Amino acid sequence: MTVAVTWHDVENGAYDADLPLWRELAAAADGPILDLGAGTGRVALDLAARGHEVVAIDDDPDLLSALGDRSDLVQIVLGDVRRLRLERRFALILAPMQ
Repeated sequence: MTVAVTWHDVENGAYDADLPLWRELAAAADGPILDLGAGTGRVALDLAARGHEVVAIDDDPDLLSALGDRSDLVQIVLGDVRRLRLERRFALILAPMQ
């Protein structure tokens, strides 16, 4: 585990006050969800575990590697959200803690 992953998890991993909101929005969305700046997957993993199709994007390969190690339920995209070019549409796009 890299320092970046450890720091990200310590800083964000236990925060769950916003999860009810993301769950509510995801339940109302009819289609895939895009998590911008997903990090190690705090929100993406929660939503995917509830049966939602989730695509997680982040520009840090170490954070996305940790996310991939935690679950294969989330599609992972390495990239800069400012230059995002995905060939699909999303019912919900979220940027938690941004």
